[in-house]
Amino acid sequence: MTDRLDETGRRGPEPRPDLVQRAAPFLPAGSEIRQAFICQSAPNFGFFVITYLTGLTMLTNTYRCVVVTKDAIYVLDSSKMSGGANPQRLAGTMPRDTRLGPVTGRWGK
Repeated sequence: MTDRLDETGRRGPEPRPDLVQRAAPFLPAGSEIRQAFICQSAPNFGFFVITYLTGLTMLTNTYRCVVVTKDAIYVLDSSKMSGGANPQRLAGTMPRDTRLGPVTGRWGK
């Protein structure tokens, strides 16, 4: 990964090229993707443990790809089998100044 300066002068990693390529068709034309990452949601920590150990709760977990551009944050629904890496449709759009976090706990690193 190469580092680049953002508008605040901080260095940030380049987004994953595979996520950028897969997410681009769901964004407005000409959008420059600044960051892309995958995430998983579940009702509570116990679901993560049960899924990890047995796979039984995999159907209740949702997988998403989050894409950050200069103007907005886009949340894309992804297939369960891809673990979030294969976006299938736009789930929602948030203003660019939406704060994501703070992230805490075991999974927040």
